[in-house]
Amino acid sequence: MGAFDTNKSYVLIAGASALRLYRSDTTLYFVRRLIQDCSSDAAHGNAAQTDARLVSALGKRRACVPSASECAALARLFDLPLPLDLMVTSPQMRRHSAAVRCHLDTDASHQAAFIEVEQGVYVARPELVYHQLATYTDTAHAWMLASELAGAYSLEPDGAEGMHGRAALTSPELLRSFFNRSRATCHKARGRRILDHFVGGARSPKEAQIAAMLALPRRLGGYGIRGVVLNQQIDLSPEACAVAKRGYVEGDVFIEPLRHNIEYDSDEHHLGNEAHDRDTRKANALRMMGVKLTSLSKGQLHSWLEFDILATAIERELPFHKRPATPAIRAKQYALWHELLFDDTDTR
Repeated sequence: MGAFDTNKSYVLIAGASALRLYRSDTTLYFVRRLIQDCSSDAAHGNAAQTDARLVSALGKRRACVPSASECAALARLFDLPLPLDLMVTSPQMRRHSAAVRCHLDTDASHQAAFIEVEQGVYVARPELVYHQLATYTDTAHAWMLASELAGAYSLEPDGAEGMHGRAALTSPELLRSFFNRSRATCHKARGRRILDHFVGGARSPKEAQIAAMLALPRRLGGYGIRGVVLNQQIDLSPEACAVAKRGYVEGDVFIEPLRHNIEYDSDEHHLGNEAHDRDTRKANALRMMGVKLTSLSKGQLHSWLEFDILATAIERELPFHKRPATPAIRAKQYALWHELLFDDTDTR
């Protein structure tokens, strides 16, 4: 790795470089294990101890910005494009070149939000990656980034079309907790304002897009529908079990207060007989359980008129928003729908 001395120095890979690493099949296996360890610490109230151990380890080395040749070696090791995005903790270290982009951050809680993946090489935790990339982006891209990190899927490393399944790397609770531990100025950051309404657990970008449009409040372009849950497990009665031939089913987009489930059918006309039979059994079992069903096709989702009719009908079932949406709200809803579905700009 060039002249970079990992025994005495360390580097902090952050931002877009860290996100690409999380998306990479070649490195994800050990990153996921480390993330799960960190999540376990957080779940058991040990996050402060984990942070203290990291700060102690970093204190034994000095922060550095690698040379161009060292950056190239790091890029080859982790299959990352240049320039590398690195976090630095003092203005004197900040520099930009074809090999490196430095991002200054002096928040003490952010300096502890890293995982060592090689000796002397640390990668930002998903919560910090979200903070770094979502702070200055729009609502749609902030939601989709959070959904990818807190969902059961990952996009291709370069953000191109395509995805693969994987375990969630963080959760809505961990994302909110990260911002709460950060400096007060971070609490009003653009990436923070969606988290009070954020729904994790998506298994695809389409599920995340539907959840965003339904769950976000009107002022952010959504329909303000409360109680949205993705892939909710619904236990079945003995009779419904006999129909579904299983003990429970999962609702794609389940609205708990209404017991209303939205099923997204991306390839409804291309289902095989077995898959079609399974979906029919699921629908009949849910109806037996008193769950209302709405089927949403890809064509309906991508038609503003059709999606708006369906979403507005669901909105009116709830005891909120009795007043019709104003023209300004309608414009925000259309803008969010368009940004989610048709803006291909990656959050990088």
